[in-house]
Amino acid sequence: TAVVADEERPLPFDDASFDAVLSSGSLHWVNDLPGALREVRRVLRPDGVFIGALAGAGTLGELQYCLAAAEEERTGGVAPRCSPAARLADCGQLLHQAGFRLITVDVERVQVDFGDAFLLLDDLQRMGEQHAPLAPAPLGRDALLAAAAAYQHMFPAAGDATALRASFEMTFLIGWAPDTNEPAPVRARGPG
Repeated sequence: TAVVADEERPLPFDDASFDAVLSSGSLHWVNDLPGALREVRRVLRPDGVFIGALAGAGTLGELQYCLAAAEEERTGGVAPRCSPAARLADCGQLLHQAGFRLITVDVERVQVDFGDAFLLLDDLQRMGEQHAPLAPAPLGRDALLAAAAAYQHMFPAAGDATALRASFEMTFLIGWAPDTNEPAPVRARGPG
């Protein structure tokens, strides 16, 4: 059963009503990630598992750099053009604060080659991953062309100077709801 829910409100489910909750590639759009994770934890039964994947802070760093540099050069200021993303170091802490145990956080970094910056932007738009914060002024044509040229020059694809690379960082999260039967950590062994 599919349910559409507003992540800024409590999930429409009873406490401890699910054995597993999965979130694949959408958590980076959540405005209140700590609150959303607390809600996921609330609806999990003891020993239930949460498995999630989200775009990490290293995603599209090349694009972010080129857009900011071009906008600063052309306008003297920079508007936020990419949504904020959780850093790998923060993800485990967020799960812990939400009440999860036996936490695993991992990252997969992938580089994808594109013919040019406009093909990358088109691909992002077709995936529904274009920028969503509150309406900054549109980036002017001059700044956009400068960003595309800088991107092509500064971040060429490996082995193909006519293409460019885009980095994606997918962060994978696993956390378990506490249970009286959960495995205990092995005691640290010390000298003697």
